[in-house]
Amino acid sequence: MSFVTLGIFWVGQQTQLDHLERSSRSLTWIHLAFRLELTIIPFSTALLYEHTQYRIAFWFTGSMSVARVDSLRELGVCSRQQSRQE
Repeated sequence: MSFVTLGIFWVGQQTQLDHLERSSRSLTWIHLAFRLELTIIPFSTALLYEHTQYRIAFWFTGSMSVARVDSLRELGVCSRQQSRQE
């Protein structure tokens, strides 16, 4: 499950990168934050599998999913701003 999720986010990020003509330091930091969030996927998946009886496991997994989607959205916003500046 986590492998498929990683693949989906990786393809989404690569699709955004294909549309960039140039990059900036802020965009690089956002990409690094996004990849950090991707490295947590196996941990949050294992946490949810091991502790389904605790709400904190659902909360943690859900909040990490929201953070990943928000980072991907922020990458899109930042890349659109850079393309307008050209």
